[in-house]
Amino acid sequence: MLERVKGIGKIKGVHVIHTLLGKPYGATGARSAWDRASERAGLDGYTVKDIRAKAFTDAKKAGYDIEQIMVAAAHSDAKTTEIYIKDRQTPVSGVRLALPTGKRSQSSKPSGAE
Repeated sequence: MLERVKGIGKIKGVHVIHTLLGKPYGATGARSAWDRASERAGLDGYTVKDIRAKAFTDAKKAGYDIEQIMVAAAHSDAKTTEIYIKDRQTPVSGVRLALPTGKRSQSSKPSGAE
């Protein structure tokens, strides 16, 4: 697959979503491509618009201010841009647990066992 993609050469134009031949997808084709890809990935309930929200959320986390993201989104109102930015903080634990090795030490044998 990668070799086939490399054989396409440079894509000319402004289209982000395109066929393997480098031609732009229309709205229906882009939707079909999304549906096939999300099915292969096991994603259910996501739309192409979720990519947009993720991009803006990632930009905010990367330190871009709302005005910069608003320009990239082509929004005239910051409130519209803020709708796309999701505050999904994934909790990360500072606790480090030791995983069992499966070997018992001599002191951990039950009483009466040799």
